[in-house]
Amino acid sequence: ILSDAGTLKRMDVIHMLNRPLFSVVMSSDITSTNGIQTKVLFDQEYDDNDSAYDAGNSRFVVPAGQGGTYFFRWTIKINGQIDNKNVQTWLLRNGVWLDGQQPRNSEGSNSFTQEMVIGNTYLDECNPGAYYEVVVIHWAGSDATVMKENSSFQGFKLTNVTYDP
Repeated sequence: ILSDAGTLKRMDVIHMLNRPLFSVVMSSDITSTNGIQTKVLFDQEYDDNDSAYDAGNSRFVVPAGQGGTYFFRWTIKINGQIDNKNVQTWLLRNGVWLDGQQPRNSEGSNSFTQEMVIGNTYLDECNPGAYYEVVVIHWAGSDATVMKENSSFQGFKLTNVTYDP
């Protein structure tokens, strides 16, 4: 209970939590074709406190009445990355690229088994009904595997409750 100029107001802890929130992983490896954008299939939920993650479509959907600023984080592990080949990941909002990362593998080996773990974070002003997905594209010369090991996608709404005594 808070006092607001002599008026007592009830403040439930639910209003001070970063929710909705979700944390998902891949249930199996997927193949990524050279030079083609591939949606990362994060389809296994670890946490989804507001049932906002659509595992069947591998996307987070902002619930009704839950617009605001959200923090997103994603990491993928991909193999088959030979020297100086690009791998990029993007967060998409309603199918449109928001941000990307373009690390280069420069390990000095020509082995096709090289693995790379890359990730990114993004803050976005989200509207109810908007959906968010992660994609990857690589230029290794042939197919690569996006591995379920070390691949994950998380997000949560930043609290906007303030207390001014």
